[in-house]
Amino acid sequence: MLWCDSGQVAVDDFTLIWSGVPENMPKYAGVGLAVDKLVTTALVSWHPINSRLLAATFQNSLGLLQVSVAYTSTEETSAADKDIFIPTHFL
Repeated sequence: MLWCDSGQVAVDDFTLIWSGVPENMPKYAGVGLAVDKLVTTALVSWHPINSRLLAATFQNSLGLLQVSVAYTSTEETSAADKDIFIPTHFL
């Protein structure tokens, strides 16, 4: 299941955080992070960057831990679709 836009919801002992595509767009991507109840208490902030990137910051005993969640195309994806996500100027 791909959820639209971005959001956070508690499900049982976990918190789900996601960043997806807008409601009216085809569901081609989306990233998420599932954290348990203990880790949720350490969550300082999170930012949906786009439908393929999400950043979260957690507090721990050594300071802040920044986590990035990314989604990229697979080998089965057409070359044209890969070019949309990974422009040649990044290679």
